[in-house]
Order: sequence, then structure tokens, then C-alpha cells
Amino acid sequence: MRILFVMDSFVPDTLGGAERVVLGWARELASRRHEVWVLAGRVNVPAGRDEEMDGFMVRRWSSRYRTFADGYVSAIRACAQAGKKLLEDFPPDVIHGCQGLSGCGLMTAKPDAPWVYTFFAPWSEEMAEEARAREDTLSPYAKPFYRVGVRLKQFRVRRMERKVLARSTVTALSDFSRRMLLSEHGIRRAGIVPAGVDLDRFYYTSDVERQALRRELGFREPVILSVRRLSRRMGLDLLIRALARIRTVVPDARLVLAGRGPERGALERLARQQGLADAVTFAGFVPEEKLPDYYQAADLFVLPTRSLEGFGMATVESLACGTPVVGTPEGATPEILRPLDEDMLADETSVDAIAQACIRWLARPDEMLSVRRRCRDYAEANYSWKKTGPALEALYERVIASARR
Repeated sequence: MRILFVMDSFVPDTLGGAERVVLGWARELASRRHEVWVLAGRVNVPAGRDEEMDGFMVRRWSSRYRTFADGYVSAIRACAQAGKKLLEDFPPDVIHGCQGLSGCGLMTAKPDAPWVYTFFAPWSEEMAEEARAREDTLSPYAKPFYRVGVRLKQFRVRRMERKVLARSTVTALSDFSRRMLLSEHGIRRAGIVPAGVDLDRFYYTSDVERQALRRELGFREPVILSVRRLSRRMGLDLLIRALARIRTVVPDARLVLAGRGPERGALERLARQQGLADAVTFAGFVPEEKLPDYYQAADLFVLPTRSLEGFGMATVESLACGTPVVGTPEGATPEILRPLDEDMLADETSVDAIAQACIRWLARPDEMLSVRRRCRDYAEANYSWKKTGPALEALYERVIASARR
């Protein structure tokens, strides 16, 4: 088959969940002898030449703006222009969209191929979460006007997303995403095609290798790791507050936060206010090639998400490396962790519950070591890209056959 993925952005420009999932799908489908292209956007960066990446091709489109101020028109137009040319060069059998802006842009080019659309999380709600965090910095006078602007923006992006969904066969990554799809757009029928993890790159290490990695990274005490965008909905402020309580039982526990984002300054101030400046390390952006080392060397990975966790790539990456995970009962996290071990789920999304769940593991170091192999086996059994390839092929074949009737 000739398969075209369309994305708002793609690796290495951005490394979010959607980008990592599409990268895994594209690699797997290319390895199964399909012709695969990814059409992806950039902002204020030249599109550049077509790129070959792990057996598939990437073509970028670039827009000067990507804002509500012009109704996203400049970005839609740029995507449509690049998409029209790519459709001429590479007429696909099926188009797979994952994000509303680029999906809307490519639809403007009027492609003939049938569409599949994977719903990760509601675009308008993700936007609203980010807006609520920014609202806290505004004056009381400005807040009402800001809220009106956010509602108008939500209305616009919801309509854009619905336009693509109406044309597509819709799938989701999890039951949670499927419920959000019903709540946000009233769509009741959607299959589930789960994401996976690169089991060769995120691999299980022997204890000797793991100790060598810990020495290389300077991990001496029990280390809690979280790999997240530093934004409010990720709940990292809850985790920092929880660390103060964890250290009353495990005094030398440390927290390593890997990632970038708008909340870094606020999180650093919170760590100082909690007396944890020396116990919290802000590792910043960790290059992809080093990320498995961090997972493997950590004692515990924590996903303290407040909301909208459509899947949780970091969760399955950590499990694939053999590192147990504690997650809040939000989004798809319970779907991943509950079948493995109920003790990996915090009772609720709160400082106390996160602290208690972490203490359950950190206070039992021997049990933490014994569970590592079980984490890896679970990831292998449930989240291999090799399992998602046939599922996608079968979906595409049904969609193509239906379009030809």
C-alpha cells in the first residue's frame, strides 16, 4: 500500500506523544514493505528537502504563523499547497491524519484517497488546559477578555477537528480517548489501534549494566524519574510536593525531571520553597539516544498527570526498560498499569496519594528489583510495534475496499 501520514509537526522538530506514535507506525509499516510518506509542518523554519528516515519519506511544509489571530489560515494554506504537490508526486491509497490543523489543511487540497483519523485527545481541551495555566499570570481586568478569546479559539479548533473526523474512519489509542471522542464530538463508533514501544531501543539491562549507567548519570540515591513536558496538566508540581513527603520515609530519595516547557521557572521556585533545591534535578531536554539510559538507571518512573493522558508513551517506554511506574488514575494510565500491578496506580490525583504510591515501592527495594523483569515481559507482550503493524494493515484494507465499492 501507499500510505500518507499528515501531521502538524514531526520528529526531530517535536517529540510529543503523537509524533512518537506516528514514527513507530511509519517505521513498522515501512518494514512491512509499504510505501510510506509523512507530510509534516514547521513554523518559521524552512521546509527543507525531502528526508529519508528509517525506510520512509518525510516532506515538510512551513508557515510563518500558526495562530488564531489569522484563523490558522496561513498554516492551512501552506499545508494545502505542500500537500497538493505531494499528492501529485505520491498518490496514496490511504491518508492517516492525527492532528486537526494539518488534517484540515490537506483536506483543502481535495485528495481522492480515503481517510483514517486517530484521535489522541481533544485539541480544544488541550488548548484550554494550557490557557488556564496562562490565565493565572493575568490581571483581574484582563482575565474576562482572555476567557472570551479562549472560548472563541476552542470553537474554531473544534470545528476544524470535526471537519476531518466527518470525512474519516476514526480510531483511538485507548478506551479513554474513545470516551473523550464521544464527549467532545459525539462520535460513538471508533476502533482502537494501540501505540507501541521500540523494544530494541528501550531494552532491559542486567544489574551490572544498570549500575554502570547509574554511575555515569550520577544516580547514587534512590531516583524517581519523570519525562514530561513542563506544563501544568502534567502534574509535576504535585510530584515535587509529594517528594517532600516521600523523603520523610526515604530520606535520600531524589527526583529527576527530564523535559522542557513553560512551567520550568515555577517548578524550580516550588522546589526551593519546599526545601528541595538539592533533591530535584532539572535535566532539561534529554536527547533521544540518551533517553533509554535514564529509564534504565532510575528506580521508579512517575507519571503524575492531572488530565488528558490519551495514552502515555513514557509509561510503556519505562516498562520496556524494566523500570516500574507509578501513575495517577487519569486518562489511559489505568488501562496500561492496572493489568500489570494495582500498586502502580495512585489512589487519586493528589500529593498524598502520589507520595503513598511511591513509598509503597521505594520502601521495598528488593521487591522493586524483582519486578523489573515483569515490567519488561509485560511491555513485550502488549506493546510491540510488531502487533500494531497487522492491525493497521487490516484497517487500511477495510477502508480502501469500502471506498472502492
